[in-house]
Amino acid sequence: MTPACDGCSERRAFDVTVLDLAATPLSTLSKHPTLRGGLLALKAAATPDERLREVLVKLFEALRDDPSTREFFLKYLLVVSNRKAQKLIKQVEAEQEGEGQMQSIAEFLDARGFRRGKRKGHAEGRAEGRAEGRAEGRAETQRESLKKLLGARFKPIAPAALRRIDKA
Repeated sequence: MTPACDGCSERRAFDVTVLDLAATPLSTLSKHPTLRGGLLALKAAATPDERLREVLVKLFEALRDDPSTREFFLKYLLVVSNRKAQKLIKQVEAEQEGEGQMQSIAEFLDARGFRRGKRKGHAEGRAEGRAEGRAEGRAETQRESLKKLLGARFKPIAPAALRRIDKA
């Protein structure tokens, strides 16, 4: 027998993992959303009707951000399921889509409120900046007026007095 590659001294084994999805708890399935969704779809196909809702809700959660894969698995489930399960699948799908729409509306309103708050904060900041600028301008004008008045009254103004005026 010749090796698959020249100079290879070791043989590689390709192990196959078989997983009994019926006996596997939902919490131990893959953390990868698409793989988890696929495993949940396969599990849903073999799940009794009374426990199917929980699996379907988890499937929607796993594939929330992957609508094309979710649709693919839902079509698969509608083909392989009995009539009672098909009704339940459509019911859970309608519920989950409704929650998604409500969430989108909530997100829209949050974003709208954020934009309003940002505009209001910007306007308030500009108003505060103007007020501070005016106050600083008035203070500077008063210092200059005081220096002129003291200079007219007491010809040479002491440097210490000028420093105190500038600090005020």
